[in-house]
Amino acid sequence: MSASPFVLVVEDDDNIAFALAYVLEHKGSASAPIANGAEAMERVRRDRPDLVLIDVMLPEVSGHEICRAGLTDPGLGGVRHPADDGGQSFRDG
Repeated sequence: MSASPFVLVVEDDDNIAFALAYVLEHKGSASAPIANGAEAMERVRRDRPDLVLIDVMLPEVSGHEICRAGLTDPGLGGVRHPADDGGQSFRDG
C-alpha cells in the first residue's frame, strides 16, 4: 500500500487553510498548513510535497514569487502546483 499523497497548503487565512486541510484529509491526502511564503519555500525544499496549493497574497513571499522561484530553483523542481501552466510541475526538466 502506498503512502497518502502529501499536499502543502500555503494559505494565511486560518479558515481557508482549515477547510482545505479538512477536504484533503477527508479524501485521503496528508496535508500541512503554512501561513507565509518564505516558510513555504523552505518546506517545499525539505519535504518535497506531491502538490502545493498556494495563495497569491501571502506575507513575506507572494504565491507568484514562489511559482517564479520554482522555475529556476533546482530545490523546487518537480513539485506540482495548479497554476497557469495547466497543472504542470514547477519545472518539468
